[in-house]
Amino acid sequence: MAENHTKTAELPQWVNIIVYIALIAILAVFGDLFTLIIGALGVTIAFVAYFNGVRSEEQHH
Repeated sequence: MAENHTKTAELPQWVNIIVYIALIAILAVFGDLFTLIIGALGVTIAFVAYFNGVRSEEQHH
């Protein structure tokens, strides 16, 4: 079977930073202090896991 090596275009780094800051700002505006702290931790962990995760092309899928 032939392997299909398609690569999706990644977003520029500045777009990811803007999205991260926007999510933290939304938490700060619409949440209380507890929601801000827990939400900021959750968003940060999600972004770190995304950027440190193993990509599918590295797994030879």
